[in-house]
Amino acid sequence: MNKNVLIVNFNTQMLTEACIKSVNKFSPGCKIYVFDNSDKEPFINIFDNVTVLDNTEGQIVDFKKVLDRHKDFINKGATDNDYGSFKHCLSIDAAMDIIQDGFVLMDSDILIKKDFTPLFDERKVYVGSIERISHFKPRVAPFLCYINVKMCKENGIRYFDEDHMFGFYDAHGGKNYDTGCWFYEACQNLPKTEININQYMIHFRAGTWYKDAVEKQNYKKFSPERWLEIYRRYWNDTKPTPVVMRKKITETRKGAEEIIENPAEVENKKDEMPGLKKTTIEDSKKVVIKRPVRKRQTEHATLVSQIKKSTLTGRKIALIKK
Repeated sequence: MNKNVLIVNFNTQMLTEACIKSVNKFSPGCKIYVFDNSDKEPFINIFDNVTVLDNTEGQIVDFKKVLDRHKDFINKGATDNDYGSFKHCLSIDAAMDIIQDGFVLMDSDILIKKDFTPLFDERKVYVGSIERISHFKPRVAPFLCYINVKMCKENGIRYFDEDHMFGFYDAHGGKNYDTGCWFYEACQNLPKTEININQYMIHFRAGTWYKDAVEKQNYKKFSPERWLEIYRRYWNDTKPTPVVMRKKITETRKGAEEIIENPAEVENKKDEMPGLKKTTIEDSKKVVIKRPVRKRQTEHATLVSQIKKSTLTGRKIALIKK
């Protein structure tokens, strides 16, 4: 069977790119589809095994038309973020018509940490984790799961259902249906496999709306850049370039500081600033750090020494008496 992967991208070039690199590292040979809904940062493809499904201008799914068609059911108090799940579900639903032999669905802000090909199982309608959140219905976690498109179509199952969608009001209580909730309900009577997906991935979470949340100071988490650097081993085998030379130049008159990493530049600066002395890594190895001994530590060591001496003296006196 074909090993297809679907990633829905929304202004997350850096995270999506790292995700793809981790896929290629641990499960080479996958054909990856990026469904691009970006409105600010269209995805730039640098990979040979990636096909971009460009929906940046509604070429595949026109979200505005769908919302207008269901305007009587729209939650009047909903924000743009409330429609993120709606757009996500519609994108996956549209991809099911394009990738007809099934795929592993991934969030753009995950990193694969081992071979995930065991998820591909044509005997099951899905393979994934079930997530239960208090204010939502149970769902097949969309972060990483296999979807058997052929079996879904044979049983009339779609990923998006307007009567069961977060951001809409309806008689069925659609506001309680996040991404994957309706899919979980629709697949109840079909064969499936529930697993712990955390063994295959690391998840940043909320990568698509992180920037807006940070600007509003509602989301306290380290940046995607920092997260990617921490888990660099999963998506990039190359180590950061070591600093060959690092020299701080202080100019008294201006009070400016400059970091120089190129030895040639240091030589040039020597002509401009005669008092400059080169410092290399070898020089830095000669520095020895001596920690001062605390008074309490000294007193303790003296006391222990006295106890040992008195003990030995006591033993000698006892032997003489005997």
